[in-house]
Amino acid sequence: MITIDELKAKLGGMKTAVDDLRDALSIEASEKRLAELEHQMTMPGFYDDQARSQKVISEMGEVKNKLERFGKLSTQYEEAETLLLMIEEENDPSLAAAADASCQRQVFCSAYKSLLVNFYHIVGVKTASISFYGSQ
Repeated sequence: MITIDELKAKLGGMKTAVDDLRDALSIEASEKRLAELEHQMTMPGFYDDQARSQKVISEMGEVKNKLERFGKLSTQYEEAETLLLMIEEENDPSLAAAADASCQRQVFCSAYKSLLVNFYHIVGVKTASISFYGSQ
């Protein structure tokens, strides 16, 4: 059975993985790019050039999608942190095993899927769906 201290260590590793993924996906640059694209859409005459406006709208959708996927991952990590705090307050070692399984399934599966989807997007491979054992 996993201890609360072991669960803390695993969660610390997950924090590192989430932070590394944030850097690898250039989340801050994507947030800035989204703001730029949204600003372009407010400019007078934006829709006059249909090809240009469609390109901007398409890029904006891709950037939003990436940010939303990463946001979900970050939320799952934060929920795992909250769960760990609750386990510590309850001081029930049996909850640590359940939390360990839940954290690994949710956070690591989501991180792996986000990484794959964004990798394939970067190299230009279209993906309809990515699933693997243990994902939800």
